[in-house]
Amino acid sequence: MAIRVDDLAAFFAWADDQAGRYAVLRSETRNGQTTELDLLMDDTLAATTWTRFPDKRRGVKLDIYDVGGHGRSAYHGFSHLPAALSNSILRGRRKEDGMFRASPADELNALMYHAAYHKPVQSGFDLIAGAHPSTNRPYSKAIAQAAATAGVSPPHSLEEMHQRLSASGFGVDRERLVAYVQQDFRKLRKSLFHAWLMNQATGELNLFVIRGIAVKHGLVDALLEKLADAYELWQVKPVSFRDRLTKMKHMRGGKWKRGGKPHVAVVVFDPDPIESTEQERAIHPYVFNARQFVKQGWRSWFTETSDARSKDNPIHSTDNEAEAIGHLPLFFDSLEQAEILERLAARRSTKGPTNVS
Repeated sequence: MAIRVDDLAAFFAWADDQAGRYAVLRSETRNGQTTELDLLMDDTLAATTWTRFPDKRRGVKLDIYDVGGHGRSAYHGFSHLPAALSNSILRGRRKEDGMFRASPADELNALMYHAAYHKPVQSGFDLIAGAHPSTNRPYSKAIAQAAATAGVSPPHSLEEMHQRLSASGFGVDRERLVAYVQQDFRKLRKSLFHAWLMNQATGELNLFVIRGIAVKHGLVDALLEKLADAYELWQVKPVSFRDRLTKMKHMRGGKWKRGGKPHVAVVVFDPDPIESTEQERAIHPYVFNARQFVKQGWRSWFTETSDARSKDNPIHSTDNEAEAIGHLPLFFDSLEQAEILERLAARRSTKGPTNVS
């Protein structure tokens, strides 16, 4: 994805002579010298550039992104930016100081896409409209500067960025959002914005695990019946001994001593979630569906039915759909995940379109 060049002017003179277009998206300077540039290129020009400029350790760093997301340019399996936004940038580019740059409006859109969808946790912006981000974060400074150059007010929240991008046809699509959520989960990042975005869809996917204490007391089937009464039961998969040992540390929540390791993974769907109350969200800000709190009653039932300790927890769940999708790779292979996500899309098509563009 990145190359290094010694002479920027010579590089751009070479690029101007090639077939294809490019546009500078972002630049970084130090002591008045350019140290790094992000460039968007046509697919053909990107391929030519990677062939022409071998890897080297020194020089100005150029991060190269193409329209199609091929090879080294791919970002978690997709192009860095959606094709509609990339094409808008290349169409509207303008020559400044010997190089083609994105127009101010397109630069702002690219920055908002990167901050909101790629880096919501690191961006320094909050979810809710009207909440002002920390002014010392690089993203907030860059976005405010780009907005001023474009002659528009800067966005003050991730929600506002999403609204602006969606109105322009540049909002994130579902497949990309899944990839971004799973990448953040692998990096131990938890985004309220990503969770909120996924909650805009119809219904809610979730993931439960039935724990060792339920197996010990022979109440796995009884818990599955309770799950089936509350949700659509989609997938029930025993967790192998090896996965119990290696995967539990990656699940949110923890406290495995109070109920044992995960023994059964259960994917469920709630077609009619119950919106959590303001009081509930004050304690559990990531839980949007109040039906999740039915677990509290199940735990009381388990203690009364068995001779387990009152603190033993027989069942655990993710807080919301984004967290469930982040957890899927722990227990399901790529084919099983694809089947779950295809079923989710099909199920939602019977309930109307989602609100995520």
